[in-house]
Amino acid sequence: LLTYTPGVAGGLTQTAAAQDAQATVNGVAVTSGANTLSDAILGVTMSLIGVGSSTLAIALNPAPIVSDISAFVSAYNQVQSRINKYESSSLANDPLPQGVQAQLSNILETSLAEFGNLSSLAQLGITINPNHTLTLDKTALQQALVGNPSGVAQLFTGNNQGIADQIITLAQNVAGAGGAIPTQVNALGNDVLQLQNQQQNANFLASLQKQDLVGQYAMLSGTLSSIQNTGQFLADQLGVPSNIAGLNALMGNNGGLPGQSASSMDPLAASGFLGQSGGFPYLF
Repeated sequence: LLTYTPGVAGGLTQTAAAQDAQATVNGVAVTSGANTLSDAILGVTMSLIGVGSSTLAIALNPAPIVSDISAFVSAYNQVQSRINKYESSSLANDPLPQGVQAQLSNILETSLAEFGNLSSLAQLGITINPNHTLTLDKTALQQALVGNPSGVAQLFTGNNQGIADQIITLAQNVAGAGGAIPTQVNALGNDVLQLQNQQQNANFLASLQKQDLVGQYAMLSGTLSSIQNTGQFLADQLGVPSNIAGLNALMGNNGGLPGQSASSMDPLAASGFLGQSGGFPYLF
């Protein structure tokens, strides 16, 4: 305690030294450097406001636990809904999601060793639907928490073999390092790389074939051009049109123009060079 004295240097004088708070809880003496006690009763913090005695009533508040279990049910349902969607996708025949769903159902449906007369989620108001999702009855869960809170806790985490423990182990085996999902993802990645390499090889072979065909077409084009030039040269030397088909059509069936005999035409036709049909058997 401090008192104020006018005229004294500093103005304050200590009259009593500070002491730790002292209390007796359930017959046990406890002390604290502050006016709060947090170690006397596990999970309970008490505020000391003065000298005297009081009665402390402690009761379980189930609301936070109900909220946590409700969150567990929601997360579980999200997993099952995602797996159910796979049944109508390209993963319909994939054994991995089907296996995960079966193992989850087995964990929840198998009765555990009894923890305070509790051995299944059904006793907590949690039921399993035909589509593998869960439905939570919060009223039934609150009643179970009030009647047997330690049994509820043990059902989820008892001896590292509770429902939550088993689901965590399954999740690690499936999605953790070296689990089924990473292993399959790596395998699919290798398949993609192999397909990409095959595609690159196919593109390379197609490019080579294209170059070969382009070369052959170029040679064919040159050959056709040479034949055309040769035909034109022969036509020029013989003094006849190079389009023999057009010339035959113009001459008619007998190789002559309408109303004109073969003898009045070109000397080649008159001499019989055109033959009986008026064509050029030695050209084209």
